[in-house]
Amino acid sequence: MLVLFSLAGKNLLDIQTAAFCLVCLLWPTAAVTVKRLHDRGRSGAWAFLMIVAWMLLAGN
Repeated sequence: MLVLFSLAGKNLLDIQTAAFCLVCLLWPTAAVTVKRLHDRGRSGAWAFLMIVAWMLLAGN
């Protein structure tokens, strides 16, 4: 998303605005992920496990 708001190396968004946009997009993304998991016959808890795995990987 930040790539969309940068032009020739100049940031058009500050970090607070980018963080706000990220937080606003988390809920719909999680909802769609859980819906797709349910469509495939899997529990929505798998989405939570994927998020935890990403957080653990990002912490290293």
